[in-house]
Amino acid sequence: MISPSSTNDTVTDAGDYIFRACYKDSFQGQVTAKFAVETLGAKKAAILYDITNDYSKGLTQNFTDKFKALGGEIVVAESYSTGDKDFNAQLTKIKAANPDVIFIPDYYSTVSLIAKQVRNQGMTMPMIGADGWDEITNNAGDEVLDCYYSNHYSPDADDQDVITFVQKYKEKFNVTPNALAALGYDATYILAEAIERAGSTDPAKVKEAMFETDRKFVTGNIKFDKDGNPVKSAVMLKIVKGSDGKLTTEYAGTVNP
Repeated sequence: MISPSSTNDTVTDAGDYIFRACYKDSFQGQVTAKFAVETLGAKKAAILYDITNDYSKGLTQNFTDKFKALGGEIVVAESYSTGDKDFNAQLTKIKAANPDVIFIPDYYSTVSLIAKQVRNQGMTMPMIGADGWDEITNNAGDEVLDCYYSNHYSPDADDQDVITFVQKYKEKFNVTPNALAALGYDATYILAEAIERAGSTDPAKVKEAMFETDRKFVTGNIKFDKDGNPVKSAVMLKIVKGSDGKLTTEYAGTVNP
Protein backbone atom coordinates (compact mmCIF):
# COMPACT_ATOMS: atom_id res chain seq x y z
CA MET A 1 0.00 0.00 0.00
CA ILE A 2 1.19 3.50 -0.73
CA SER A 3 -0.73 6.51 0.59
CA PRO A 4 -0.35 9.81 -1.24
CA SER A 5 -1.28 11.98 1.74
CA SER A 6 -1.43 10.20 5.13
CA THR A 7 0.88 12.36 7.22
CA ASN A 8 0.17 10.83 10.66
CA ASP A 9 3.44 9.41 11.99
CA THR A 10 1.98 6.01 12.93
CA VAL A 11 0.59 5.07 9.50
CA THR A 12 3.61 3.11 8.31
CA ASP A 13 3.98 1.38 11.71
CA ALA A 14 0.96 -0.79 10.88
CA GLY A 15 2.91 -3.21 8.70
CA ASP A 16 5.95 -3.96 6.57
CA TYR A 17 4.23 -3.29 3.23
CA ILE A 18 3.06 0.29 3.85
CA PHE A 19 4.60 3.36 2.19
CA ARG A 20 3.68 7.01 1.76
CA ALA A 21 4.52 9.69 -0.80
CA CYS A 22 4.12 12.57 1.69
CA TYR A 23 6.33 13.52 4.61
CA LYS A 24 5.29 12.87 8.22
CA ASP A 25 3.62 15.32 10.59
CA SER A 26 6.65 15.21 12.87
CA PHE A 27 8.76 16.64 10.04
CA GLN A 28 6.06 19.12 9.04
CA GLY A 29 5.74 20.48 12.58
CA GLN A 30 9.51 20.98 12.71
CA VAL A 31 9.49 22.70 9.32
CA THR A 32 6.96 25.32 10.38
CA ALA A 33 8.78 25.97 13.67
CA LYS A 34 12.12 26.35 11.91
CA PHE A 35 10.58 28.72 9.36
CA ALA A 36 8.95 30.80 12.11
CA VAL A 37 12.23 31.24 13.96
CA GLU A 38 14.80 31.45 11.17
CA THR A 39 12.82 33.25 8.45
CA LEU A 40 10.15 35.22 10.31
CA GLY A 41 12.39 35.96 13.30
CA ALA A 42 9.74 34.82 15.77
CA LYS A 43 10.75 34.51 19.41
CA LYS A 44 7.29 34.04 20.94
CA ALA A 45 4.58 31.80 19.48
CA ALA A 46 0.97 31.08 20.37
CA ILE A 47 -0.79 27.88 19.36
CA LEU A 48 -4.50 27.34 18.76
CA TYR A 49 -5.28 23.69 18.04
CA ASP A 50 -8.04 21.07 17.91
CA ILE A 51 -7.64 18.87 20.99
CA THR A 52 -9.97 16.22 19.52
CA ASN A 53 -8.01 15.78 16.28
CA ASP A 54 -4.85 13.64 16.06
CA TYR A 55 -3.54 15.62 13.08
CA SER A 56 -3.79 18.90 14.99
CA LYS A 57 -2.40 17.47 18.23
CA GLY A 58 0.56 15.79 16.52
CA LEU A 59 1.56 18.97 14.70
CA THR A 60 1.21 20.98 17.90
CA GLN A 61 3.59 18.70 19.79
CA ASN A 62 6.22 18.67 17.07
CA PHE A 63 6.02 22.42 16.48
CA THR A 64 6.35 23.02 20.21
CA ASP A 65 9.40 20.77 20.60
CA LYS A 66 11.24 22.30 17.66
CA PHE A 67 10.33 25.92 18.45
CA LYS A 68 11.66 25.51 22.00
CA ALA A 69 14.78 23.70 20.78
CA LEU A 70 15.53 26.70 18.56
CA GLY A 71 15.29 29.05 21.53
CA GLY A 72 11.70 30.20 21.09
CA GLU A 73 8.99 30.41 23.73
CA ILE A 74 5.42 29.10 23.48
CA VAL A 75 3.69 31.91 25.37
CA VAL A 76 0.23 30.33 25.25
CA ALA A 77 -1.41 27.19 23.83
CA GLU A 78 -5.20 27.21 23.58
CA SER A 79 -7.45 24.40 22.36
CA TYR A 80 -10.93 23.82 20.95
CA SER A 81 -12.95 20.85 19.74
CA THR A 82 -13.92 19.79 16.22
CA GLY A 83 -17.01 21.67 15.09
CA ASP A 84 -16.50 24.73 17.31
CA LYS A 85 -17.29 28.05 15.62
CA ASP A 86 -16.49 30.67 18.27
CA PHE A 87 -12.83 31.03 19.21
CA ASN A 88 -12.95 34.49 20.79
CA ALA A 89 -12.32 33.34 24.37
CA GLN A 90 -9.13 31.56 23.34
CA LEU A 91 -8.06 34.43 21.11
CA THR A 92 -8.49 36.94 23.92
CA LYS A 93 -5.87 35.00 25.91
CA ILE A 94 -3.62 34.78 22.86
CA LYS A 95 -3.88 38.54 22.27
CA ALA A 96 -2.89 39.22 25.87
CA ALA A 97 0.23 37.07 25.46
CA ASN A 98 1.34 39.21 22.46
CA PRO A 99 3.00 36.48 20.35
CA ASP A 100 5.07 37.09 17.22
CA VAL A 101 3.20 34.34 15.33
CA ILE A 102 0.13 32.15 15.82
CA PHE A 103 0.41 28.49 14.81
CA ILE A 104 -2.94 27.02 13.75
CA PRO A 105 -2.54 23.34 12.78
CA ASP A 106 -5.94 22.54 11.29
CA TYR A 107 -7.76 22.26 7.96
CA TYR A 108 -8.61 25.27 5.81
CA SER A 109 -12.34 25.36 6.66
CA THR A 110 -11.68 25.84 10.37
CA VAL A 111 -8.64 28.06 9.82
CA SER A 112 -10.80 30.39 7.70
CA LEU A 113 -13.17 30.90 10.65
CA ILE A 114 -10.34 31.39 13.12
CA ALA A 115 -8.46 33.86 10.90
CA LYS A 116 -11.47 36.20 10.68
CA GLN A 117 -11.79 36.25 14.46
CA VAL A 118 -8.03 36.82 14.88
CA ARG A 119 -8.19 39.93 12.69
CA ASN A 120 -11.48 41.09 14.25
CA GLN A 121 -9.67 41.20 17.60
CA GLY A 122 -7.09 43.54 16.06
CA MET A 123 -4.21 41.09 15.93
CA THR A 124 -1.96 41.61 12.91
CA MET A 125 0.84 39.07 13.41
CA PRO A 126 1.23 36.32 10.78
CA MET A 127 -0.57 33.04 11.22
CA ILE A 128 1.21 29.88 10.13
CA GLY A 129 -0.03 26.36 9.47
CA ALA A 130 0.56 23.07 7.71
CA ASP A 131 -0.69 21.20 4.64
CA GLY A 132 -4.28 21.19 5.94
CA TRP A 133 -4.34 24.82 4.81
CA ASP A 134 -4.07 23.78 1.17
CA GLU A 135 -7.08 25.31 -0.70
CA ILE A 136 -7.44 28.12 1.86
CA THR A 137 -6.94 30.67 -0.92
CA ASN A 138 -10.29 29.52 -2.34
CA ASN A 139 -12.07 29.59 1.02
CA ALA A 140 -10.86 32.70 2.88
CA GLY A 141 -10.42 36.42 2.34
CA ASP A 142 -7.85 39.12 3.06
CA GLU A 143 -7.61 38.01 6.69
CA VAL A 144 -5.11 35.32 5.62
CA LEU A 145 -2.91 37.62 3.51
CA ASP A 146 0.80 37.38 4.39
CA CYS A 147 0.27 34.17 6.31
CA TYR A 148 2.28 31.00 5.65
CA TYR A 149 1.88 27.24 5.55
CA SER A 150 3.99 24.21 4.82
CA ASN A 151 3.08 22.11 1.82
CA HIS A 152 4.32 19.27 -0.33
CA TYR A 153 5.04 21.32 -3.44
CA SER A 154 4.56 24.76 -4.95
CA PRO A 155 2.59 24.86 -8.22
CA ASP A 156 4.47 28.01 -9.27
CA ALA A 157 7.93 26.56 -8.63
CA ASP A 158 10.55 27.24 -11.28
CA ASP A 159 11.08 23.52 -11.88
CA GLN A 160 10.53 21.79 -15.21
CA ASP A 161 8.83 18.73 -13.70
CA VAL A 162 6.40 20.95 -11.82
CA ILE A 163 5.83 23.24 -14.82
CA THR A 164 5.00 20.29 -17.09
CA PHE A 165 2.72 18.64 -14.52
CA VAL A 166 0.78 21.85 -13.80
CA GLN A 167 0.42 22.62 -17.52
CA LYS A 168 -0.94 19.16 -18.38
CA TYR A 169 -3.22 19.12 -15.34
CA LYS A 170 -4.68 22.52 -16.23
CA GLU A 171 -5.27 21.39 -19.82
CA LYS A 172 -7.24 18.38 -18.62
CA PHE A 173 -9.11 19.76 -15.58
CA ASN A 174 -8.94 23.56 -16.04
CA VAL A 175 -7.74 24.15 -12.46
CA THR A 176 -4.34 24.43 -10.79
CA PRO A 177 -3.42 21.11 -9.14
CA ASN A 178 -3.22 21.22 -5.37
CA ALA A 179 -0.76 19.23 -3.25
CA LEU A 180 -3.02 16.18 -3.06
CA ALA A 181 -3.13 16.01 -6.86
CA ALA A 182 0.66 16.19 -7.08
CA LEU A 183 1.12 13.57 -4.36
CA GLY A 184 -1.41 11.25 -6.00
CA TYR A 185 0.48 11.61 -9.28
CA ASP A 186 3.82 10.84 -7.63
CA ALA A 187 2.44 7.90 -5.64
CA THR A 188 1.14 6.31 -8.83
CA TYR A 189 4.51 6.58 -10.55
CA ILE A 190 6.39 5.32 -7.49
CA LEU A 191 4.29 2.16 -7.39
CA ALA A 192 4.20 1.63 -11.16
CA GLU A 193 7.97 1.98 -11.47
CA ALA A 194 8.52 -0.45 -8.57
CA ILE A 195 6.32 -3.04 -10.29
CA GLU A 196 8.31 -2.53 -13.52
CA ARG A 197 11.64 -2.92 -11.69
CA ALA A 198 10.38 -6.03 -9.95
CA GLY A 199 9.14 -7.49 -13.22
CA SER A 200 6.33 -8.93 -11.15
CA THR A 201 3.28 -8.10 -9.05
CA ASP A 202 4.44 -10.44 -6.29
CA PRO A 203 4.09 -8.38 -3.08
CA ALA A 204 7.50 -9.27 -1.64
CA LYS A 205 9.28 -8.40 -4.89
CA VAL A 206 7.36 -5.13 -5.30
CA LYS A 207 8.15 -4.14 -1.71
CA GLU A 208 11.85 -4.75 -2.31
CA ALA A 209 11.70 -2.66 -5.49
CA MET A 210 9.89 0.16 -3.65
CA PHE A 211 12.92 0.55 -1.40
CA GLU A 212 15.06 1.09 -4.51
CA THR A 213 13.12 4.28 -5.33
CA ASP A 214 15.45 7.28 -5.48
CA ARG A 215 14.68 9.95 -8.04
CA LYS A 216 13.12 13.36 -8.46
CA PHE A 217 9.32 13.50 -8.75
CA VAL A 218 6.91 16.45 -8.89
CA THR A 219 6.93 16.86 -5.09
CA GLY A 220 10.70 16.50 -4.81
CA ASN A 221 13.36 13.83 -4.73
CA ILE A 222 12.00 10.73 -3.02
CA LYS A 223 13.70 7.75 -1.45
CA PHE A 224 12.39 5.65 1.43
CA ASP A 225 13.70 4.99 4.91
CA LYS A 226 13.44 1.51 6.42
CA ASP A 227 9.84 2.18 7.51
CA GLY A 228 8.52 3.25 4.11
CA ASN A 229 8.57 6.97 4.86
CA PRO A 230 9.99 9.27 2.17
CA VAL A 231 13.09 11.31 2.87
CA LYS A 232 12.17 14.57 1.12
CA SER A 233 11.98 18.33 1.53
CA ALA A 234 8.99 20.54 2.32
CA VAL A 235 8.11 23.95 0.91
CA MET A 236 6.70 26.98 2.67
CA LEU A 237 4.06 29.01 0.86
CA LYS A 238 3.03 32.61 1.47
CA ILE A 239 -0.55 33.74 0.83
CA VAL A 240 -0.57 36.80 -1.45
CA LYS A 241 -2.82 38.52 -3.98
CA GLY A 242 -2.33 37.73 -7.63
CA SER A 243 -2.46 40.17 -10.52
CA ASP A 244 -6.19 39.41 -10.85
CA GLY A 245 -6.83 40.49 -7.26
CA LYS A 246 -7.57 36.96 -6.08
CA LEU A 247 -5.73 35.16 -3.32
CA THR A 248 -2.96 32.84 -4.38
CA THR A 249 0.30 31.48 -2.98
CA GLU A 250 3.92 32.14 -3.74
CA TYR A 251 6.98 30.08 -2.91
CA ALA A 252 8.54 31.22 0.38
CA GLY A 253 11.28 28.70 0.92
CA THR A 254 12.35 25.05 1.06
CA VAL A 255 13.19 23.20 4.26
CA ASN A 256 15.25 20.02 3.88
CA PRO A 257 15.18 16.97 6.17
